[in-house]
Amino acid sequence: MNTTDETTLEWHADECQFLRSHGVISSQTELEGLPPLKSRWIHHTLREVYITPSGYVLKRFCQFPGRKDFRRVWVREHRALVKLEGLPVPRTLGYIRAEHSPGHHSILYVRSCLAGQPLQRIEPTDISKVAVLFAAFHGRGVVTLDPQPENFLHPENEPDKLAFIDFGRARVYRLMNPLLHIAIGKEMLRLTREGQLSADELDQLMARYAVERKIGVLASHLVRLGLGFWRWRYRSKDRKRANRRRARS
Repeated sequence: MNTTDETTLEWHADECQFLRSHGVISSQTELEGLPPLKSRWIHHTLREVYITPSGYVLKRFCQFPGRKDFRRVWVREHRALVKLEGLPVPRTLGYIRAEHSPGHHSILYVRSCLAGQPLQRIEPTDISKVAVLFAAFHGRGVVTLDPQPENFLHPENEPDKLAFIDFGRARVYRLMNPLLHIAIGKEMLRLTREGQLSADELDQLMARYAVERKIGVLASHLVRLGLGFWRWRYRSKDRKRANRRRARS
């Protein structure tokens, strides 16, 4: 486990001004005593998630001297949500970096919070909705790469529809980039792992996806190639983990 003796950084004046400028808070006192919904260390980076009374999600990354978590998830999420504006996803307000002291800084990312009921699992009645949603995402060059059931929800104001809320692992590609279709194949496969779909359910989803998003023969071949490659990679990783467990027992 990666740990440090440091605690979280105090809220910086620049962060408070950024939040006030977007109407997230009216004064700094609203942040005092606001408990993090989630908090975890990755190397010397403390990741915190807050939900404000005004209905916004704050993702804060406090970085301390030493090895950092250099995955710029705030950039990934912001870029993806900008591309997906108008679809059933949160609204991004952007991010800001604040310098606290030498070697100590924070990045604050802000997005809206969608009200609704997260999925416990992707039910058969949701399969076509996932296909339609992902066809829309992929049509704008965005691949989520994190199709866990809890990242989908039925919006409170439109319970018959499906939304997606977490783009921290998302990738944005140009539509002509062949790597987009390889990544789509990976996303589809992950629906059978994180999304817990059966092989038959995945086939149903991909059939509906093909209706929603008509792509060429080459692009379709690349999606299948990506799906096959990542199936092989995950199976290889699973075998290695199983071998290590047997070796320790």
